[in-house]
Amino acid sequence: MAAPGARTSIVRLAAALLVAATGAIHLYLWFDYFHRVHVVGDLFLANAAAGGLLAAALLTLGAAGWLLARRQDKQRAASHAP
Repeated sequence: MAAPGARTSIVRLAAALLVAATGAIHLYLWFDYFHRVHVVGDLFLANAAAGGLLAAALLTLGAAGWLLARRQDKQRAASHAP
């Protein structure tokens, strides 16, 4: 069985690949037809860009990015406590 850290890395890589694939599909569809559609076309392009950014964040930030986000959430919750 794989170590917990290795399993997390495999899951993060799979998630990054899937998010990148959805971004690539939206970019392909934007070039194919949706660049002609007024509002929806812009959203397809935005989804493609977001997919690329999220995939890059998943690959580069790793556990450090998620820990930083959790820390900020805890700080935010503590500042709003009565």
